[in-house]
Amino acid sequence: MRLGWSLAQIRLFSAALHWQGQYIALGSIETAHGLGDWLRCKIDHRSFDAAMSSRGFSRSHGFRLRDRGLSMIAQGLHRDRVPVPRPEGLADD
Repeated sequence: MRLGWSLAQIRLFSAALHWQGQYIALGSIETAHGLGDWLRCKIDHRSFDAAMSSRGFSRSHGFRLRDRGLSMIAQGLHRDRVPVPRPEGLADD
């Protein structure tokens, strides 16, 4: 049973919380909302379809927004040469 997180995991999770704001351009607010909605739905076990409907978007458009946002983050991480942590480096301390 997991009782907590390692320091390396906490640092990675903390950095990841900022990636959406850091790497999705200010002019792509719709993309940021689509990715944010998808993340919230995954965490809260809610319907992504319902979240997209409430914004007036189709499910497929929502997934395109999510994919575009994830792509923008990946490109930014690559451009900034953010290292990918090794799985053993994230093991419990």
